[in-house]
Amino acid sequence: MSGLPQGKIAERRRMLLDLIRQNQGVTTKELYRLYREHGGEEVLKTIQNDLKYLREKWTGGELVRRGRRNYLEWIDAPLGEALSRQEEEKRIYIKLALDSVRKMEDLAEMHEEIIEELRLDRNPMPFYMKSESFQELDTDDETVLELEEAIVHDSNVAFTYRGEDFHIAPLRIVNFDGIWYLYGYDHEERESNKWKTWLLSEIGNLEVYVSEKHDIDDEAVEEDLEEAFSPRFVPDRQIRVLLRVWGAARELFRLKEQVPRQRILSEEEDFMTVESTVSTLDAVEAEIKSFLPHIEVLEPATLREKILTELRSYLAKR
Repeated sequence: MSGLPQGKIAERRRMLLDLIRQNQGVTTKELYRLYREHGGEEVLKTIQNDLKYLREKWTGGELVRRGRRNYLEWIDAPLGEALSRQEEEKRIYIKLALDSVRKMEDLAEMHEEIIEELRLDRNPMPFYMKSESFQELDTDDETVLELEEAIVHDSNVAFTYRGEDFHIAPLRIVNFDGIWYLYGYDHEERESNKWKTWLLSEIGNLEVYVSEKHDIDDEAVEEDLEEAFSPRFVPDRQIRVLLRVWGAARELFRLKEQVPRQRILSEEEDFMTVESTVSTLDAVEAEIKSFLPHIEVLEPATLREKILTELRSYLAKR
C-alpha cells in the first residue's frame, strides 16, 4: 500500500478499494499494520472512518463485513466514484421499467429477484411510477405457452373464439389498458381488416400447425405495434381528428399527450385547436368523452355526431 500520502483522503480511499479488490478481502489487523506503516496517529479511527464512508457513499460496489474480513462486491463502475450520469440514467430506466410490471402476479417474484440482483434498491430512486392495473396473466398456462412457441417459430394456429373458428398467424401477445390480447393476421378474412386482436382469456381449442409457416415481417409488426393505441388499430390507416379544447383541459393537453399523435395546431385566447391521428376512431373516443364538457369534436363529422347522439340519449333519460 505504498504511496499513501497524508491529506489526500479521496486518493487513500481509492487505494484502499484497490487493495481489497486485488486481495479479495483484507482483515482489520492487516489494514492497521499498513496504515500504521505509512504514518498517522489515530490509525484505528482512520480505518473505521474510511470503511464507514465507503459503505455509505461509494456507489461503484458494495463493501460488506463477514466475520473479521471486509470484502468488496463489484458492480461495473469506476472505483471510488459515483456512477456517471449516463449509468445513473440507465439504472433509473431499468428500475422504472421493472416497476411498471411489479403488480403483475406472475412477474412479482421475478421483479424482486432482478431488483436484488442488480442492486437497484441500494439507494433512493429520484423517480416513482405507479404500476398499471394488469389483468392476471398465467405464463404457465398451456394456451399461453403454445402461443409463445407458435409466435417464436412463425407457425400458424387455429382456435375458437366467441363461437367462431379462426385460422391466423399469431404475431404477439399484447397488453392494452391492462388487458391481454393476441394480435395476429386473419387468413380467412375476406371483407374487412385482416389484422386483428382477440381477448386472450376467451381463446379456446387452440391448435398449432408446426409445419405451416407464415412470412410476415417481424420488424414491420414491431413498428405497427409502436403506433397502436387501441386493440382495434389498423396498420397503415390514418384518420385525422380535429378537436377544440378549452377551460381546465387546456393545461392538461399542454402537460402531456392526451390523445394519440397529439399536435397542438393553434392557441387562441379562450381555446386551443388540437389534431390527433388514429387508425380507428375508438382509439380516441374514450379520451374525448373524459374531457367533456371542455372539448368539442370538429372533425370527422361521423365521430362528432356519434358523441352528440349519445349525449342527447343520456340527457333524455335524466
